[in-house]
Amino acid sequence: MMHKVRMDLASVTFELELDDVIAPNTVGSILDLLPVVTPIHVWGEELYTDPLPIKAKTENSKSLVEVNDIAFWPQGSAICLFLVLLQLVEKMRSNHIPQ
Repeated sequence: MMHKVRMDLASVTFELELDDVIAPNTVGSILDLLPVVTPIHVWGEELYTDPLPIKAKTENSKSLVEVNDIAFWPQGSAICLFLVLLQLVEKMRSNHIPQ
């Protein structure tokens, strides 16, 4: 089942989808934690949260991800967003253009 969640980054709101078909326990743990406020860190083309109090074991993990995937990194207890940063920047810039 698809769960829609909102992420506010700076002054821009993004709608994310968490699919619990692949990792129902992990997605359930993330949903139970919401709402959460955490710093976001950039590493290459990826965004990571600070460590979060999510108790989830590795569940149907994969080493290769695709653009727009959202994953949980158990070793760092962080949520990873594999979004195209250029798209995020463009959306944030377009939000600040005077009408």
